[in-house]
Amino acid sequence: MPRTKPKYEVLTWDTDKQDFTPQRGVRKGPYTLFGLRKALRALKAIGYGCDRQDPSVYVVRTDDD
Repeated sequence: MPRTKPKYEVLTWDTDKQDFTPQRGVRKGPYTLFGLRKALRALKAIGYGCDRQDPSVYVVRTDDD
């Protein structure tokens, strides 16, 4: 049985809704690892920290098994 590449989704904290939501200009996903890096660079360009210590960016692995 061939293994598929893991997929990831990226959400950011919305202070108005008090929930994680997709950021305007950066789609939710699913991303491959390469695409995830590009999405995080885009978020960093608009002011997010995008490191493990930044609680406003949520990355979740979503494997479709």
